[in-house]
Amino acid sequence: TTAAADNRSSAQWRVPAGEVHAAVESPRGRLGLHVVSRGGEGPATVEWQRPSAALLDLIPGMLVGQKLADAELSLASLDLAMAEADG
Repeated sequence: TTAAADNRSSAQWRVPAGEVHAAVESPRGRLGLHVVSRGGEGPATVEWQRPSAALLDLIPGMLVGQKLADAELSLASLDLAMAEADG
């Protein structure tokens, strides 16, 4: 298996020009991937669209008019994964 892995890693492959968007449902919501290629040995850009990052935009609207004591429960209800929100 090591020889097969070595051959695969040294193989030359080209990415056709164009762009593609794909999405799947993840445990925390929609997880998207957008890849753009100009043709060549790799993609020009790769962009992940993470569920928690999209939820961050909801926070200001959720907290307006609420009591401070209720803010913690409101934020917890989003089930944010802050590690994936950065980006």
